Amino acid sequence: MKRAALAAIALLLTAQAPDRPTAQPIRDVTVEYTLQDARDPNEVTRDRPLKVYWAKGGARMRIEMGDERSYVVLDRDSRRMMMVLLDERGYVEVPFDPQRPTGFTVPPDLALVRGRNEIIVGNPCTLWYAKRGEGGGSLCVTDDGVLLRADGYGEQRRGNLVATSVVYGPQPASVFAPPAGFRKLDITRRPAPASPDARKPG
Repeated sequence: MKRAALAAIALLLTAQAPDRPTAQPIRDVTVEYTLQDARDPNEVTRDRPLKVYWAKGGARMRIEMGDERSYVVLDRDSRRMMMVLLDERGYVEVPFDPQRPTGFTVPPDLALVRGRNEIIVGNPCTLWYAKRGEGGGSLCVTDDGVLLRADGYGEQRRGNLVATSVVYGPQPASVFAPPAGFRKLDITRRPAPASPDARKPG
């Protein structure tokens, strides 16, 4: 009887195991990463700091590259993307397709095979193997949709990403709003070319 009960529980747990990871975080969270990046195939990869803020069940997202003077805010509900330019003390807004991959969510059309469980910076995640073109890759995603590691695609294995810090907690609205005192920039306006006389040496 005990053996039958254990078998029934095992079958139930197997049936409940998801065949895909949760696509994006369902809780407010801030994740810091190290990104192994290269600008072109002939360049040696370098470690770059990266920070991502999530809110509203994955609908809002802010991406900061630690070595750049700008950051991006995505809002799937409003279908808008905002780029904040720190040196210009301004920001621009453009339309955003909520179906567009961000690199931090699981693409719905990506074929995945479930792997083993891992622990990264104290958080358990499930390893998922993917196949794209000539190279394979893998993702390690928590049950609540936080990407903790992504191995790059292709033989060169460029673009690997691993979390170094995960902090859950409510995100202030200011995280996804333009900074105080920053002006909205009109990217459709371009400076007029200088007149021929203005370009002559004085």
